Amino acid sequence: MHTVRIFLLAAVLSGGSADSSRKLSVLVGTDVTVSCLFDALNQLVEWSALTVEWNMVDKHAQKNMVYTFEDGKAHVSRDNSVVDRNGLLRSNASLLLRNVTVADEGLYTCRVITPVVHIESTSLEVLARPSVLLPEKAAVIEGEEKTILCDITGFYPEKLAVTWYIQNESHIVQAGSSPLSHVCTEMAVNNPDSTFNIRSSITLHSSAVKSGGIKIICQVDHSTYISPYSKSVTLTLQGKFT
Repeated sequence: MHTVRIFLLAAVLSGGSADSSRKLSVLVGTDVTVSCLFDALNQLVEWSALTVEWNMVDKHAQKNMVYTFEDGKAHVSRDNSVVDRNGLLRSNASLLLRNVTVADEGLYTCRVITPVVHIESTSLEVLARPSVLLPEKAAVIEGEEKTILCDITGFYPEKLAVTWYIQNESHIVQAGSSPLSHVCTEMAVNNPDSTFNIRSSITLHSSAVKSGGIKIICQVDHSTYISPYSKSVTLTLQGKFT
């Protein structure tokens, strides 16, 4: 059997190791590459002399092994995680994570032994953008109240703010500031995939609605938005049935 060798070009670090840390953000369902570029020996090295270890400490402080490369063989603990074997020839032990989930959030540490030890850490933040559902149109019967629901689903992290506004032509006021409107936002509910759902509602009395109708705005503020995201519904006045 022929011995497979790697020709490593970079110079040996004087201290024998490198330590760096960075932060990376990624959306749920996408792929991400966690970087690990090491300084290699300037001599021929056998596969058996190269060890790569990737571990992750999650938000519960639990340490998990993700990927190891040892004695020329890869051992994958997290499905759909890859270190490019050819990349190792270029001193690149970066980790590719496919189809990221909330469970992948944590501190990733790459440890490469050539036999020089290289350690590199990256904090991976996982984000899931909310889906906001609001009816386009609604009507309130004269003399009665109408409740409109803003359904916000599949977001992460949990921190999220909902604000309601009432727009009458060009005049906009925050809802809930008068007895004619009432806002209720429930506690966030955790989904099986660790994302969250939340429901917020506004109840208005018909006397708050002008004859031409008003616009009700549900504004959502979340870390996945550069600026708050808004959806609106037109609320019209409907006469009583005879």
